[in-house]
Amino acid sequence: MISLRATRRDHYHRSYKPYVVFVCSTLIIFIIIMPSSLLGIIYVEIMREFQSSASEAALMQSLFRGISFGGGAFGGVVIRWAGEFPCMMVGSIVGCLCFGAAAFAENLITVVLLIGVGAGSAFVFPLLLSFTNIGHAFPASTASKFMSFITMGGGLAMIVTPYITNLLIGHFGWRGAFLMFSGFFFHLVPLGVAVKLNFPPADEKRDESKKFQCSDQTAVFKYGGFVVISMQMVLYGMFGYVEPWFLPDYLLSKGYTKDDAALLLTLIGVASLVGRVLAGLLDPFFRRTKIIYHWSYMFGVVALGHAAFPFFVSVYPALVVASVVFGLQFGLFISQMSPITYQTLPWNLYPTGIATVFTLYGGFAVVGGYICGYICDVTGKYDYVFYVSSLASMVCGFGSILLYAVDKARHKDGDSPLDKTIEISQVLPSEQLDQHLPKTRASNAILTYIPFSACLKYAARGSESNSGLKESKYGHQSTIFLVKIFYVDEIIFPPKKAEHFS
Repeated sequence: MISLRATRRDHYHRSYKPYVVFVCSTLIIFIIIMPSSLLGIIYVEIMREFQSSASEAALMQSLFRGISFGGGAFGGVVIRWAGEFPCMMVGSIVGCLCFGAAAFAENLITVVLLIGVGAGSAFVFPLLLSFTNIGHAFPASTASKFMSFITMGGGLAMIVTPYITNLLIGHFGWRGAFLMFSGFFFHLVPLGVAVKLNFPPADEKRDESKKFQCSDQTAVFKYGGFVVISMQMVLYGMFGYVEPWFLPDYLLSKGYTKDDAALLLTLIGVASLVGRVLAGLLDPFFRRTKIIYHWSYMFGVVALGHAAFPFFVSVYPALVVASVVFGLQFGLFISQMSPITYQTLPWNLYPTGIATVFTLYGGFAVVGGYICGYICDVTGKYDYVFYVSSLASMVCGFGSILLYAVDKARHKDGDSPLDKTIEISQVLPSEQLDQHLPKTRASNAILTYIPFSACLKYAARGSESNSGLKESKYGHQSTIFLVKIFYVDEIIFPPKKAEHFS
């Protein structure tokens, strides 16, 4: 049975179907990210029509972004209960209908409820499933790479959406724009069907428990690094997205045109796409140490970028540079949320950790939109919104510096626990695995924690000379390593646990 399942899985991975899932998931991300950009432009039109305050109108976009990104924990429970395909279909259709219904709203409260709550809650499922689909379609050895690549769909959305939105508003008004986007968002339905038709068979997916483990929710906060990341996600969620939220209205209040604002938003989208690509290309550099250490100076650059908008508002080239800086850092941070959580927590807590990170980020984005709008209402201008965002970024950077200092104090020899997190390819060359280990599970790549001594024993069973396996500088046999194993051995893992990963 194991050999048959491994053969079927290997045949699927060699076919075109995983790449169809990848393309469809990228397009799903493209569509889901579009509202984050278009609402920043339509926000101005809605605020003027309903004569509302900035804090009230900002709830529309902050609720949408907060719920769609922060509802991952709740969405995961619903998906395990109802199934992936039904959630994809229902979420896509309901989200589209909410945008269409908002075009006929007669007051701001209705728009906020339909777009912020309705569409935001519905689009949780396509967004979450676009990542889990990649995890099912590709082996673990390549899934993380494709998960990073699909985020480029969001960068593309940030590039084209501002101009499309301006064009639609110019011809049809904001109500007509909502109707047009509602129809376009219906493409989520055929994309979901295409994913379903090219998905691996049901028995190829990992087993998923439908039980909610409350202990895992608290266990992640026992790790100091994750506590710092959580604090950063709270502040970054509240104040890290102020440019797309308020930049159009801010520039119009300073005498710029809508085209000027659209150009800056487009530059943010282009730079965000570049940042996501750089996150993949520079991954070896960032992974030489904890990624969170790099966030210390990255947040410093972010703080300067936020402050540059009010300081140089009369110098348009300076605003262009600030927009590029914001886009680059946003793309980097979004792409690094998953690996930074992966570095900080044990593998068994990683699913809970990444769900918690996105929940904190999205949940506090809801609060942040209202707080930033309230600051504008009280002070009468947007300048202080950017100053507060700059201060929040400096606090986030200080958190990374503090964590670095604590780690240095605990590990005076310079080695942090993360330095002992390596792949088995650094211990045993991958080509030797093909010679030493069983062929029947060739495509069953997983990531798991095992003792280094178990690696020694594992290779020793298939090879008389272990020249490719040595302890080197990474520690001794009692050290726990994060290793990539391409064949699960029932001697190391009990048969029941090995079956779980198959």
